[in-house]
Amino acid sequence: MLHFLPWAWWDREPCLTSDCASSAYLGFLWMLLLVAYGQRDPNAYHFNRHLEHSFTQGFSAVLGFQEFFTWANTTLVSNLYSHHSGFITDGNSKLVGSAQIRQVRVREGSCPLAPQLRASLDGCRAPYSMDVEDLSDYGEGWNASALNNSNRFSQAWQYQSQSQRRGYPIWGKLTVYPGGGYVVPLGTDRQSTSRILQYLFDNTWLDRLTRAVFVEFTVYNANVNLFCIVTLTLETSALGTFFAHADLQSLRLCPFTDGWHPFVVAAEVVYLLFLLYYMIVQVRGGLVAPRARDGDGCRSCPLSHLFPLPWSGREGPQEGREKDSPYLLP
Repeated sequence: MLHFLPWAWWDREPCLTSDCASSAYLGFLWMLLLVAYGQRDPNAYHFNRHLEHSFTQGFSAVLGFQEFFTWANTTLVSNLYSHHSGFITDGNSKLVGSAQIRQVRVREGSCPLAPQLRASLDGCRAPYSMDVEDLSDYGEGWNASALNNSNRFSQAWQYQSQSQRRGYPIWGKLTVYPGGGYVVPLGTDRQSTSRILQYLFDNTWLDRLTRAVFVEFTVYNANVNLFCIVTLTLETSALGTFFAHADLQSLRLCPFTDGWHPFVVAAEVVYLLFLLYYMIVQVRGGLVAPRARDGDGCRSCPLSHLFPLPWSGREGPQEGREKDSPYLLP
């Protein structure tokens, strides 16, 4: 299948010259670079910077849940919705679906408290870990005895697993958080989002058992053909310290929009053929019985036997090569 490669004939002696080996490695490196950087877009940096500047103003200064709601009602709402329906405030990027707020919590009494301290301390709350994560469903105001699914905001008090959300874990500054939690979809306009945020604030949706809050949304800019997945994270430890950070990932989900990307796909196919060829070479070399040593050293190493490194001091098999050849290393 790979006979079209000039240096890949199975029944011929492998190329032993430095020029031949270098050409093979340079071709492999070229395909690797095309695959690695072919999908990169220089507009992604400017797109990320623009969104980060718009949505993170004042976010790093959040030191409590009340300040979080203040930031959400001002910076988040004002930049998430513009006068053009479906677009964020810059008028060029379209909001895909709706934004959502998600939190992960720990259970009440998640850590033991010494008897001497029970009279002076109001319980003990552990830092987040999967062992103490709260997975229960509640009613309004985290009331476990008053489950009410008729409320249109009942979803905010019900746990959703990572598989239900089709989410993925997030690596924060304190620990790794799963893709599940208590999720509240925000509205598609400024008025409904403000109403939802006010409801969450009035019913203490974020409290002392909350360990991380995530604001997640995706936007698409057709001018540069880029999607950007925005995740704004606010973490808190059991001691009450807060850590805010933003993660923006730009990617192209519609790659075949110009003449360059079909060439990148062709490079990916050639790179795959390179990988298959090297795998077959190594498997065949591993099945060959070790050869006897001679004065020139090991001659049973499959990689150095078939593809000698031009910068190494060994050129593989010695049979048939001329000692005074100008193409061989001494």
